[in-house]
Amino acid sequence: MLFFDIETTGLTDKDKVTVVCTEDYESSARKVFNFARTVSEDEREVLRRELMLDFDSASSLCAYNGVRFDLPFMQRALDIPVQNLTEWVLKTSDILEQLRLRENAVCKLDYICTVNSVPSKSSSGLEAIRMAADGRWDELEQYCANDVRILCDLYRMRRLKHPLRADAVVDLCDYVPPGFYSNV
Repeated sequence: MLFFDIETTGLTDKDKVTVVCTEDYESSARKVFNFARTVSEDEREVLRRELMLDFDSASSLCAYNGVRFDLPFMQRALDIPVQNLTEWVLKTSDILEQLRLRENAVCKLDYICTVNSVPSKSSSGLEAIRMAADGRWDELEQYCANDVRILCDLYRMRRLKHPLRADAVVDLCDYVPPGFYSNV
């Protein structure tokens, strides 16, 4: 499973992807795609193709709010073909999307971390936009990679305290492809 997170210059249709961070669950290999640091369109295209290859070749994907935000934003901002986007959405595990579908509720990733005693986010999405505006690329990359690490940590726990029901447990086995946890 390839875990990912994106950072952007804002939330509108005119905003751009600044950074995409990934981490392979099994190998712990990490990558940073810093689109904001690229100087030429050719460099951007090389990054875009490498990112698409990684997402296409991943057996599954994982993000927090990836189904409704990250993937559609990437599709628009990076000109990802609809077919690729559809395949990515279908193979994405997303705790937030599951909470929406199963509980008709949402909560912040930080809250899930707090409930499960996992170190929380190092900053916020709003601050990430400021980091990009200020050209604080190293800090932005670190923030994005940390969000991916947090998500990996939660999935490594597999069984989480339910963020909305104190007496319940969320078994992430229900959120991932069959056999995922038997392979790790």
